[in-house]
Amino acid sequence: MTNPAAFTPTAFYRDGDPENPVFVNNVQDVFEFPHCRLMYRNFEGRPTRVNPNGGKRACSIRLDEEAALILRDQFGLYVKQNEVRSEGEQPDWHMPIEARYDPKFAVRDPKIVLITTATNGRPVQTLLTEATIGIIDHSDITDCNVTVRVRNWNVMDKSGCKAYLRAMDITVYQDAVEQRIANMNFDDGDTVEAF
Repeated sequence: MTNPAAFTPTAFYRDGDPENPVFVNNVQDVFEFPHCRLMYRNFEGRPTRVNPNGGKRACSIRLDEEAALILRDQFGLYVKQNEVRSEGEQPDWHMPIEARYDPKFAVRDPKIVLITTATNGRPVQTLLTEATIGIIDHSDITDCNVTVRVRNWNVMDKSGCKAYLRAMDITVYQDAVEQRIANMNFDDGDTVEAF
């Protein structure tokens, strides 16, 4: 299995001309984060300290310091720096992103693909929906590629930029038994006998 900690991006890609950002429905930029690491996964929308009522599906993308400072200082995105817990430790930087599902604008729902492996070694791609996206919270991720869109907001004399999940593909680790189970066809009423 590949160590997920190895997937810390050293670069990100921006869609469009950096000198002349284009705003379409308040959406300024699209950024791609290849081989990134997800932190603080809550795609189920569980209640948290920050969001006590729950319902908000979100996570953070781990960043190196250079990328975090560029996104914050040049593009105005909200990035966070975790506290350093021990001397000599490098601080973790991350950017919160939200997976927003809106029944009025379903065309803007994030496109998320879960990639698993069949017993014959071929990849199996499953499109996740609002009902199934929570599976990511408990998945053993080996690779992740994320595209976010940046949207400007103004609320009660405050303004800023927020990152929303646009598309994501996630490859998960499976052992041989999990691969075999994934190839079985079960109906809701089926029972599985011990082997």
